[in-house]
Amino acid sequence: MKTKFFIPLLVTVGSFAISGVSQAATTLALWTFETSLPSLTNSQSITGIAAESGSGTASGFHTRATTDWSNPTGNGSAESFSVNEWTTGDYFQFQVSSVGYEDLTVSFDSVRSTTGPASFKIQYSIDGSSFTDFANYTVLENATPNNWTSGTPIGTTSFAFDFSSVSALDDDSSIFFRLTSTVTPSNVAGTARIDNVSIAGTEIVAIPEPSRAILLGLGSIGLIFRRRRQ
Repeated sequence: MKTKFFIPLLVTVGSFAISGVSQAATTLALWTFETSLPSLTNSQSITGIAAESGSGTASGFHTRATTDWSNPTGNGSAESFSVNEWTTGDYFQFQVSSVGYEDLTVSFDSVRSTTGPASFKIQYSIDGSSFTDFANYTVLENATPNNWTSGTPIGTTSFAFDFSSVSALDDDSSIFFRLTSTVTPSNVAGTARIDNVSIAGTEIVAIPEPSRAILLGLGSIGLIFRRRRQ
Protein backbone atom coordinates (compact mmCIF):
# COMPACT_ATOMS: atom_id res chain seq x y z
CA MET A 1 0.00 0.00 0.00
CA LYS A 2 2.84 2.40 0.80
CA THR A 3 4.36 1.92 -2.68
CA LYS A 4 1.11 2.61 -4.47
CA PHE A 5 0.65 5.76 -2.42
CA PHE A 6 4.19 7.07 -2.79
CA ILE A 7 4.64 6.82 -6.63
CA PRO A 8 1.86 9.29 -7.57
CA LEU A 9 3.30 11.77 -5.07
CA LEU A 10 6.67 11.63 -6.77
CA VAL A 11 5.00 12.38 -10.11
CA THR A 12 3.29 15.37 -8.52
CA VAL A 13 6.61 16.68 -7.21
CA GLY A 14 8.22 16.39 -10.64
CA SER A 15 5.32 18.15 -12.31
CA PHE A 16 5.46 20.97 -9.77
CA ALA A 17 9.18 21.43 -10.30
CA ILE A 18 9.02 21.91 -14.08
CA SER A 19 5.63 23.59 -14.61
CA GLY A 20 5.47 27.23 -15.77
CA VAL A 21 2.91 30.01 -15.42
CA SER A 22 0.87 31.19 -18.41
CA GLN A 23 0.40 34.98 -18.57
CA ALA A 24 -2.00 37.10 -20.59
CA ALA A 25 -0.52 39.86 -22.76
CA THR A 26 -0.48 43.39 -21.33
CA THR A 27 -0.59 46.52 -23.50
CA LEU A 28 2.58 48.52 -22.83
CA ALA A 29 1.65 51.40 -25.15
CA LEU A 30 -1.28 52.23 -27.45
CA TRP A 31 -1.58 55.09 -29.94
CA THR A 32 -5.02 55.83 -31.39
CA PHE A 33 -4.09 59.44 -32.28
CA GLU A 34 -7.48 60.63 -31.04
CA THR A 35 -6.10 62.81 -28.25
CA SER A 36 -2.35 62.70 -28.95
CA LEU A 37 -2.60 64.33 -32.36
CA PRO A 38 0.43 64.80 -34.63
CA SER A 39 1.25 68.49 -34.95
CA LEU A 40 0.42 69.75 -38.45
CA THR A 41 3.84 70.83 -39.63
CA ASN A 42 6.03 70.95 -42.73
CA SER A 43 9.34 69.49 -41.58
CA GLN A 44 11.68 66.53 -41.85
CA SER A 45 10.78 65.14 -38.44
CA ILE A 46 8.04 65.02 -35.85
CA THR A 47 8.46 63.94 -32.21
CA GLY A 48 6.74 63.76 -28.85
CA ILE A 49 3.47 61.98 -29.74
CA ALA A 50 2.54 60.34 -26.43
CA ALA A 51 0.70 57.05 -26.18
CA GLU A 52 -2.93 57.41 -25.07
CA SER A 53 -2.66 54.20 -23.05
CA GLY A 54 0.47 52.99 -21.28
CA SER A 55 3.74 54.85 -21.75
CA GLY A 56 5.64 55.51 -24.98
CA THR A 57 6.50 58.10 -27.61
CA ALA A 58 5.82 58.11 -31.36
CA SER A 59 7.84 60.08 -33.88
CA GLY A 60 8.78 60.10 -37.56
CA PHE A 61 11.49 61.16 -39.96
CA HIS A 62 11.54 62.01 -43.68
CA THR A 63 14.37 63.15 -45.92
CA ARG A 64 12.48 66.07 -47.48
CA ALA A 65 12.08 69.23 -45.40
CA THR A 66 8.71 70.01 -47.01
CA THR A 67 7.05 66.87 -45.66
CA ASP A 68 3.47 67.34 -44.38
CA TRP A 69 2.53 65.51 -41.17
CA SER A 70 -1.25 65.31 -40.71
CA ASN A 71 -4.15 63.51 -39.01
CA PRO A 72 -6.86 62.38 -41.47
CA THR A 73 -9.62 59.84 -40.76
CA GLY A 74 -8.45 56.68 -39.00
CA ASN A 75 -9.53 53.05 -39.19
CA GLY A 76 -12.89 53.22 -37.44
CA SER A 77 -12.08 56.54 -35.79
CA ALA A 78 -11.76 60.26 -36.52
CA GLU A 79 -7.96 60.51 -36.42
CA SER A 80 -4.81 58.76 -37.66
CA PHE A 81 -1.12 59.60 -38.24
CA SER A 82 -0.34 60.39 -41.90
CA VAL A 83 2.54 61.82 -43.92
CA ASN A 84 3.48 62.44 -47.57
CA GLU A 85 6.76 62.89 -49.53
CA TRP A 86 8.13 59.41 -48.86
CA THR A 87 11.61 58.26 -49.86
CA THR A 88 13.38 54.96 -49.18
CA GLY A 89 14.35 54.82 -45.50
CA ASP A 90 11.71 57.26 -44.22
CA TYR A 91 9.86 55.91 -41.18
CA PHE A 92 7.38 56.06 -38.32
CA GLN A 93 9.04 55.25 -34.96
CA PHE A 94 7.80 54.06 -31.55
CA GLN A 95 9.78 54.01 -28.31
CA VAL A 96 8.63 52.12 -25.19
CA SER A 97 9.91 50.49 -22.02
CA SER A 98 9.59 46.72 -21.66
CA VAL A 99 10.86 46.54 -18.06
CA GLY A 100 9.23 43.54 -16.39
CA TYR A 101 7.86 42.16 -19.69
CA GLU A 102 8.88 39.71 -22.41
CA ASP A 103 7.48 38.07 -25.58
CA LEU A 104 6.60 41.38 -27.22
CA THR A 105 4.12 41.90 -30.06
CA VAL A 106 3.50 44.92 -32.28
CA SER A 107 0.22 45.52 -34.13
CA PHE A 108 -1.14 48.43 -36.15
CA ASP A 109 -3.38 49.45 -39.05
CA SER A 110 -2.00 51.04 -42.22
CA VAL A 111 -3.16 52.24 -45.64
CA ARG A 112 -1.73 54.41 -48.41
CA SER A 113 -2.96 56.74 -51.12
CA THR A 114 -2.87 55.66 -54.78
CA THR A 115 0.62 57.12 -55.19
CA GLY A 116 1.85 56.34 -51.68
CA PRO A 117 4.50 53.71 -50.82
CA ALA A 118 3.24 50.11 -50.71
CA SER A 119 6.40 48.33 -49.51
CA PHE A 120 7.52 48.61 -45.88
CA LYS A 121 9.56 46.72 -43.33
CA ILE A 122 9.33 46.65 -39.54
CA GLN A 123 12.61 47.04 -37.65
CA TYR A 124 13.67 46.99 -33.99
CA SER A 125 16.49 48.44 -31.89
CA ILE A 126 17.66 48.48 -28.28
CA ASP A 127 19.68 51.70 -28.62
CA GLY A 128 17.74 53.85 -31.10
CA SER A 129 20.57 54.02 -33.63
CA SER A 130 21.34 50.49 -34.84
CA PHE A 131 18.19 48.84 -36.28
CA THR A 132 17.60 45.24 -37.30
CA ASP A 133 15.16 44.27 -40.06
CA PHE A 134 12.45 41.92 -38.81
CA ALA A 135 9.82 41.49 -41.55
CA ASN A 136 8.49 43.04 -44.75
CA TYR A 137 4.84 43.89 -45.37
CA THR A 138 2.66 45.44 -48.08
CA VAL A 139 0.25 48.32 -47.46
CA LEU A 140 -3.07 48.36 -49.34
CA GLU A 141 -4.53 51.39 -51.09
CA ASN A 142 -7.07 53.43 -49.16
CA ALA A 143 -9.90 52.66 -51.58
CA THR A 144 -12.92 50.34 -51.78
CA PRO A 145 -13.08 47.75 -50.23
CA ASN A 146 -10.24 48.88 -47.93
CA ASN A 147 -11.30 52.50 -47.51
CA TRP A 148 -10.87 53.89 -43.98
CA THR A 149 -13.82 55.70 -42.41
CA SER A 150 -14.79 56.73 -38.90
CA GLY A 151 -17.34 53.89 -38.91
CA THR A 152 -16.59 50.17 -39.11
CA PRO A 153 -12.85 49.28 -38.95
CA ILE A 154 -11.34 47.49 -41.96
CA GLY A 155 -9.66 44.26 -40.83
CA THR A 156 -7.75 43.69 -44.08
CA THR A 157 -5.52 46.70 -43.32
CA SER A 158 -4.31 45.35 -39.96
CA PHE A 159 -0.85 43.94 -39.24
CA ALA A 160 0.59 41.99 -36.28
CA PHE A 161 4.18 40.91 -35.63
CA ASP A 162 5.39 38.52 -32.91
CA PHE A 163 8.78 39.48 -31.45
CA SER A 164 8.84 36.74 -28.79
CA SER A 165 11.90 35.22 -30.49
CA VAL A 166 13.90 38.44 -29.95
CA SER A 167 14.96 38.17 -26.31
CA ALA A 168 17.07 41.35 -26.57
CA LEU A 169 13.80 43.35 -26.46
CA ASP A 170 12.71 41.80 -23.14
CA ASP A 171 12.91 43.67 -19.83
CA ASP A 172 14.59 46.80 -21.28
CA SER A 173 14.02 50.42 -20.25
CA SER A 174 14.07 51.78 -23.81
CA ILE A 175 13.40 49.86 -27.03
CA PHE A 176 12.41 51.06 -30.50
CA PHE A 177 10.33 49.89 -33.45
CA ARG A 178 10.29 51.45 -36.92
CA LEU A 179 7.89 51.14 -39.85
CA THR A 180 10.21 51.99 -42.73
CA SER A 181 9.48 52.56 -46.42
CA THR A 182 11.57 50.40 -48.76
CA VAL A 183 10.63 52.39 -51.89
CA THR A 184 10.57 55.96 -53.20
CA PRO A 185 7.24 56.69 -54.94
CA SER A 186 7.40 58.73 -58.14
CA ASN A 187 4.78 61.19 -56.84
CA VAL A 188 5.81 63.14 -53.72
CA ALA A 189 2.17 63.83 -52.89
CA GLY A 190 1.61 60.14 -52.09
CA THR A 191 0.75 59.44 -48.46
CA ALA A 192 0.80 56.53 -46.00
CA ARG A 193 -1.03 56.56 -42.69
CA ILE A 194 -1.16 54.41 -39.55
CA ASP A 195 -3.61 53.97 -36.69
CA ASN A 196 -4.20 51.89 -33.56
CA VAL A 197 -0.55 51.11 -32.90
CA SER A 198 -0.21 48.68 -29.99
CA ILE A 199 2.89 47.24 -28.31
CA ALA A 200 2.20 44.45 -25.82
CA GLY A 201 4.10 41.89 -23.75
CA THR A 202 3.65 39.26 -21.05
CA GLU A 203 4.75 39.89 -17.50
CA ILE A 204 7.93 38.12 -16.44
CA VAL A 205 7.08 35.74 -13.59
CA ALA A 206 9.76 34.18 -11.39
CA ILE A 207 9.53 30.36 -11.37
CA PRO A 208 10.88 28.52 -8.28
CA GLU A 209 14.15 26.72 -8.85
CA PRO A 210 13.74 22.94 -9.29
CA SER A 211 15.62 22.24 -6.05
CA ARG A 212 13.38 24.58 -4.08
CA ALA A 213 10.25 23.16 -5.68
CA ILE A 214 11.31 19.60 -4.82
CA LEU A 215 11.98 20.57 -1.20
CA LEU A 216 8.52 22.13 -0.98
CA GLY A 217 7.03 18.99 -2.50
CA LEU A 218 8.89 16.71 -0.09
CA GLY A 219 7.69 18.85 2.79
CA SER A 220 4.11 18.33 1.62
CA ILE A 221 4.68 14.56 1.45
CA GLY A 222 5.96 14.60 5.02
CA LEU A 223 2.84 16.36 6.23
CA ILE A 224 0.62 13.82 4.46
CA PHE A 225 2.42 10.86 6.04
CA ARG A 226 2.22 12.47 9.47
CA ARG A 227 -1.52 12.95 9.11
CA ARG A 228 -1.97 9.33 7.98
CA ARG A 229 -0.13 8.08 11.10
CA GLN A 230 -2.24 10.17 13.48
